[in-house]
Amino acid sequence: MNSEEIRKQLHALLTNFEQELKSDSLRNKVLLLVPCFQHLRELGKSLIPATIARSARDRILHYFKKYPAFIISGDELLVVSGIQEYARRVRELKVQFGWSIVSGLTAKQMRTEYGWPVVTQNTGRPDLEVGVYLLEADRQSPEHDRHIPDPVKREVLRRDDYKCTVCKWSHDEWNRSDPRHLELHHKKHHAKGGDNTETNLITVCTVCHDEIHRNK
Repeated sequence: MNSEEIRKQLHALLTNFEQELKSDSLRNKVLLLVPCFQHLRELGKSLIPATIARSARDRILHYFKKYPAFIISGDELLVVSGIQEYARRVRELKVQFGWSIVSGLTAKQMRTEYGWPVVTQNTGRPDLEVGVYLLEADRQSPEHDRHIPDPVKREVLRRDDYKCTVCKWSHDEWNRSDPRHLELHHKKHHAKGGDNTETNLITVCTVCHDEIHRNK
């Protein structure tokens, strides 16, 4: 079915829905919208002919290649892929097929997964405005420090009762005005012979973690 045929069917469905809006049945309205969503998905998929790309992953790749160096939103990929799990297909293109696709990083990911000392108002720098991020130093934690095995992480957090060992903060106290989180700190740095073991790790909140490193 081509794009024009899908568009006509979608138009007919939306016309029926417009009439149903006058009724009092919420479920009937919802049920009428279900095929609308399905047709919208098919309409998005039809924008890239099957002769060019047959699968969701192929459609995503075609779209990326058509607009290199452009910032592509997730909503765009949702449309062209026709599936909710478009992010998984992007990961496959990056990891399994080696395409150089750069995705956005949150401040927390930059700290915990990539080892950059990013601080905010809520991680020990009250002088910073809300929404401002500061890279305190041009240094990245060694990869060893960023890849603590999950079983070790879980055991350290459990041992420390899921609380910061310095200030006793826990996630039960989390709120939007103080959105800190828990991290693991090496008592003895890897460069000095420390390892990723339970005995060398303690649980700290991001505020205390930054304070520890600032005082070193």
